[in-house]
Amino acid sequence: MLPEFPYTLPPDEEQRLETLREYDILDKPLGGFIDHILKLACDLLGAFDAGLGLVDSERVCYASMRIREPASVPRNTSIGALVALRNEPLVIEDLHKFPQFLKSSVIRGEPNPLFPKGTPPIRFLAAIPLKGMQGHIIGGMGIFDIKPRQVTPIELKILESFASVIMYDLDLRLSQNRLKALTLENSRLEERTRQILSEKLTSLGRMTAGIAHEINTPLQFITTNMEFLEGSVKNLIHALDGLGDLEVLPAPGGQKLRDTDVARAVASEFELDYTVQEAPAALRDTGTGLERVTNLVNALKRFSHTGGSQKKTEQLNGAVRDAALLTRNAWKEIAILELDLAEDLPLVYCEINEINQVILNLIINSVDAIQDQHRPEPGKIDIRTSSENDVVVIEIRDDGGGIPDSILHRIFDPFFTTKEVGKGTGQGLAISHDIIVRKHGGRLEVISRPDEGRTVFKIILPAFLGNALTGGE
Repeated sequence: MLPEFPYTLPPDEEQRLETLREYDILDKPLGGFIDHILKLACDLLGAFDAGLGLVDSERVCYASMRIREPASVPRNTSIGALVALRNEPLVIEDLHKFPQFLKSSVIRGEPNPLFPKGTPPIRFLAAIPLKGMQGHIIGGMGIFDIKPRQVTPIELKILESFASVIMYDLDLRLSQNRLKALTLENSRLEERTRQILSEKLTSLGRMTAGIAHEINTPLQFITTNMEFLEGSVKNLIHALDGLGDLEVLPAPGGQKLRDTDVARAVASEFELDYTVQEAPAALRDTGTGLERVTNLVNALKRFSHTGGSQKKTEQLNGAVRDAALLTRNAWKEIAILELDLAEDLPLVYCEINEINQVILNLIINSVDAIQDQHRPEPGKIDIRTSSENDVVVIEIRDDGGGIPDSILHRIFDPFFTTKEVGKGTGQGLAISHDIIVRKHGGRLEVISRPDEGRTVFKIILPAFLGNALTGGE
């Protein structure tokens, strides 16, 4: 017994519709090969028409030998919708014997959106379900006639074969579309990799002069201290050599010099008091300078590390410290940078070199914003880490004047920049947004108050909770 209108939705309706849309054939001409199959079906089975009915959520889209341009009828009054509910062929020898079908103007032969005016009433239908990926039915392929008739088992087998061939063609198109999409995605990923590398090289290039200066300053006083220590050691050696000579020299009146007199004479001759006073400070300064150089070199090594793109659990406080250290020369004359890092910050499952890039981009962005104000006093950059509701948050605040509301919605767009030509590529924030949102399942938010002259960027990433992640890939 055939169901009444409207039809009950099939249990896999959501997946079925997703499969239909993936084929991307709604409202599109069928194409030469399918047209050829439909014509062959008409000729071989002696039918008035042959076509496809694709069952969408609200309509059935038809295309056939006689319906050259795809047309639609409401799903809740379409025979084609029946096919989506069945997993077997549908044969109706005389449609006019079923009152529910006579509600259709196509069946009654009245003016309708499918057939030209004057087309006789449709009396016969034989349809085969079209099964897409994972067995979801996207519609049916069938033959129609203007008089009642029967269909033999052989004719039904032929119709099933035609439906299989059509589905094979659609699957082939889908595979080709997927291959094109994969090719485009691969090209997009390659371009993204090039952009990230370019932005990273730009950042590294900008840091190079600053890092060279940061390393050169401690090296200068290390060199000066080493020259001082070298001279002091020579004086000590000369003093030790001279002690023996002074001990045997007679003092006036034929008496030998006392030991204390000898020591004072040697100390005065070779400035040992000055050496004793300054040598410890020189050694401390040298150690401090070497520590600064070591920290800079280690931070640069971590930032520049390219050892694969595997994600690992990382503690992001270290990434913040490295970025602040590497950009020191950029901000030290322009802003006061302060860190407020949570001691118990949870781990994050991430590609740390990419997170490094994002933090560095945002710091440089803050420096540029403050520098553009041309203020006599230094600005302020505050970087804070925290955790809340299973996420890790890095906040980068600055008082660089704020971002106008008119462009705030565009700052993550590729190639958008407000910087002068040659200073900004328009890629830094776009790449940062892509890294945080698409690659790590996080959020990159911005809050700006131009009237208060401040901007806050928030990097929000899922915390790593044992073997479970709260988001991301």
